[in-house]
Amino acid sequence: MNKRQALLIIDVQKSVVDWSNPSCRGEEVLRNINHLLHKARESEAAYVIYIQHDGEDGGRLAVGSAGWEIHPQIAPFK
Repeated sequence: MNKRQALLIIDVQKSVVDWSNPSCRGEEVLRNINHLLHKARESEAAYVIYIQHDGEDGGRLAVGSAGWEIHPQIAPFK
């Protein structure tokens, strides 16, 4: 990656990864995303962009709920 590129991470939220069917291979997906994040940060990519799905109030992806948060294994730096 270079400073003209961005990494886009979509709907990799705690509730999505932890709730998904085992055939989705969530741990493998997280490892692959971590690899890409490492490469992006190492090369000082211009942007790492996270997009979160907003679910219905009271649902597992309700805004602000624990399940709505970006999965901690790939969460942005604070």
